Amino acid sequence: MESGGYARDAGIFSLDPTALIRAIDEEQIVDILRVSEHLGLPVVARAGGSNTGGAAITDGVMLLLDEEHFSWIETDEEQGRLRCGAAARHDRVQRSFARFGYHLPSDPSSGPLSRLGGNINTRASGPHALRNGAINRYVREIRLITADGTIVDTRHPLDVPRRIVGALRRLGRRIAADAPARARLEARRHSKWASGYELLALLDHADDPVRALPRLVTGSVGTLGIVTDAEIDGQRRDEGRAAVLLRFARDRDACAAALVLRDDAQAVEMVSSSTLELLREQVPELSAEGTGSLLIVEYSGPDAATEARQAVDRLPQASGVLARQVAVSEPQIAAIWRERKALLPMVRRLTGRVGVPYSVVNDVGVDAHRLPELLDGAEQVFARHRLPAAVYGHAGSGNLHLRPFFAPGDLETVASVAEEIYLLVTGLPGTITAEHGMGRLRAPFLELEWGSDITGYMRDLKSIFDPHDLLNPGVLFVPSSCRFRTHRWPTHPSLSGSR
Repeated sequence: MESGGYARDAGIFSLDPTALIRAIDEEQIVDILRVSEHLGLPVVARAGGSNTGGAAITDGVMLLLDEEHFSWIETDEEQGRLRCGAAARHDRVQRSFARFGYHLPSDPSSGPLSRLGGNINTRASGPHALRNGAINRYVREIRLITADGTIVDTRHPLDVPRRIVGALRRLGRRIAADAPARARLEARRHSKWASGYELLALLDHADDPVRALPRLVTGSVGTLGIVTDAEIDGQRRDEGRAAVLLRFARDRDACAAALVLRDDAQAVEMVSSSTLELLREQVPELSAEGTGSLLIVEYSGPDAATEARQAVDRLPQASGVLARQVAVSEPQIAAIWRERKALLPMVRRLTGRVGVPYSVVNDVGVDAHRLPELLDGAEQVFARHRLPAAVYGHAGSGNLHLRPFFAPGDLETVASVAEEIYLLVTGLPGTITAEHGMGRLRAPFLELEWGSDITGYMRDLKSIFDPHDLLNPGVLFVPSSCRFRTHRWPTHPSLSGSR
């Protein structure tokens, strides 16, 4: 099979796989892993290829799970649950839940492209993570194959190798005994992040580490094993929905309003003034004269329409609201969300005329109270480098997508901007990736976020499942000096992507 477009994902890096193999069953996956281990070849399982961090490319063996054999879906309506093959498309999963009045609250904008295995491996979320959290909250059971071909299925805990269970228990005890590390992990319990392994799971399941495995694997970007299927819980879909579109004089006003409205909202999305200015010609209806920034606030439940109408009343008199639009019908709500989800395609259309919106710092997150500091600091970085930038995202959870426009191929500026933004974010403190997951793009900055001790525990977890570092090496742990110089510059920069 020729590599075709598999040298790239939706990020900025490019690697040519040595081999491209499509597996039709677990037996083949086991054989592939054992041969690769014998030859010392890295293995990467690729799903929909929508990852923006460079986690779905390799110069080793690229493994594809055949859609016909790994996209099955079994429904358990009584439990509000599905069991799905890892190649099941996200949209099909959502439609399966919808048939009995449920949904998977993790709803990344890459839904038409992404697959369940990729959603799990990147700890995907989306606009509605504000209330509902990321997919790690909904993965109930998981089945994976480790680097040496061992099948691990949390539905059958007694069959999980004792060496794995014992090593996980010992690692959990070490973390629990490390008071400073434990405190930093606990401080992140309720924030939105997708950087590294969720070691909190080992603290929560100290006596039964098999129960920690679904959360440990979720967000692991294929470094602990090849996920073949999972059981996921759904959530009953609320009856009733409404949304408010607010226009503000300044970005700071929108940030302040987001804090006021986030507690009762399903989602709070922001589009900055710089973004609207860049897109003025494409969306004149959004970029009305005098508009500084936009906020989209969604409510759900039987009282959604009332909550939406009362939302603005909760804002202080001097909140800077210039205009408001309340949407209570499904067509009106859908129209508002279409405008938000169309932002990335519109940003991409500026490629060439404004610059290239390389996907470099597009998924940072902070506590929502620190959002004004993040915005101000990012604007200063972009101004120093004389870069126009689009800024939008999930303001309610402090997760913004930063899309500066670079001169084509300007690697030095890209590297400088990444370092400055990630230093800013981790200093607030915040996360280098809130929902898109790790990858070659962000791996050099993992220790900057978590510190050497917690990063060390993450390395120890990796060694339990993959002692020879053959599963997707380089997407979590690399020397900080690597930065961006270890990979070929993209030949098609306009393909850089984001959610």
